[in-house]
This record gives sequence, C-alpha cells and structure tokens, in this order.
Amino acid sequence: MALVWAVVIFVALGHLWIGYRRAAMRSWRQLGAALAVLLAGALVCQLIGEGKTGGYLAGIIGFMMMLLLLIAAGSLALGGLIRLGLEAAGRPRLTVVALLRWDLAVVGTFAALAIGFSAAE
Repeated sequence: MALVWAVVIFVALGHLWIGYRRAAMRSWRQLGAALAVLLAGALVCQLIGEGKTGGYLAGIIGFMMMLLLLIAAGSLALGGLIRLGLEAAGRPRLTVVALLRWDLAVVGTFAALAIGFSAAE
C-alpha cells in the first residue's frame, strides 16, 4: 500500500512542478494542452472501465487510472495557481530557465500508459 501512495505523491508533485514552471514561463497554451491531455485521458480511462464486464471488480484499474489522471490534472492546475498567487502577492519574480517540450512528452506518455493499463485489464 505504501508503494501506491508513493506513486500518487510522485505523480502529484511532478505535475505540480510542471504547472508551476509553465505558469512562470507564461506558456498558457502548453499548460492548457497538458491539462486537456490529462482530462481526455481520464475520460477514456473511465469509458474503458465502464465497458468491462464480468469478473470480480471488473473495470477497477480503469477507475484507478482515471483517478490518478485527475489527481495529475489537479496538481498541474494547482501548480499554475500557486505561481500566479505568489506573483499577485508581490513576491519577487524569479527567473525561470525555459523548459523544452519534454514535460509535455512526459504528460502525454503518462496519459498513454494509464490508458494502456486500463485497456489491458
């Protein structure tokens, strides 16, 4: 059980950091695209989980992957809101080194893996 919580915390903190950095760079399109990918992936996982029939706890993996993607999407949005809140509070603006597109690749790969796990159940 500790491993499950470690994965959830790792996913949440990673997406919180990505959202914070994207908001700091004012990359609203990329932040919105990452959010859309996570929410669309959660919807697909939900639909896959609902379509499972038979067996004990059919569709539970799809539901769990949907929850993990929703946690990631919430963390992404929260990271952006934290950055905007700090700037609105008058904190000095930190210089941010521009990210490459690897963070968007990580978000897309994470959503694709979650969908794959949902379908493989």
